[in-house]
Amino acid sequence: MFGTFGGRLETATETHFFQWFHLQPVASEPVEDGVKRYRPSGPSFKSEVAFDVTLDGEGNTVRLALHLARGFIEDVRNGPFATDIACSFLSDVLPEMDRAATEPLLVALQREMVNRSTVISRAGTIPEARPLGEWSGALDVYYGRADVFERALEHTRLTLRNGASGSGPELQIIVNAR
Repeated sequence: MFGTFGGRLETATETHFFQWFHLQPVASEPVEDGVKRYRPSGPSFKSEVAFDVTLDGEGNTVRLALHLARGFIEDVRNGPFATDIACSFLSDVLPEMDRAATEPLLVALQREMVNRSTVISRAGTIPEARPLGEWSGALDVYYGRADVFERALEHTRLTLRNGASGSGPELQIIVNAR
């Protein structure tokens, strides 16, 4: 259902994404019923990133949302790290067919991440540019030039939305089961 995350919280917490970004549950932050919130355990990005898993009454995952502070994305030094988390999220949560459909967006984000970074070095792995087509709207939302982008994919619905949280402006990348 959700790529390597599967359809249950237990599966999601065992993924490379959860382990690599050291996501830990946060019980102290108020969220809606059925939503479990996680943040990176490290102090550098803890206030910049939140990850929500929404469960139905039977414990099945129905929605995954990555929240990135706008300041994190736009920061000259740390922006590439925000892009890395966003790309990893999309690559891991989208089922194979949906991930293939979003490839132009992922490639554009990866190219920008490598071009902006002096810290993240992925020599020899800069993907070749591809026409963005319908995904240019998603890139506009990612970089704060538009408010919302939504796309129904084969197995999921992808939404990128700029909004605000209690801590300030943020980008939400939301993947819903269809």
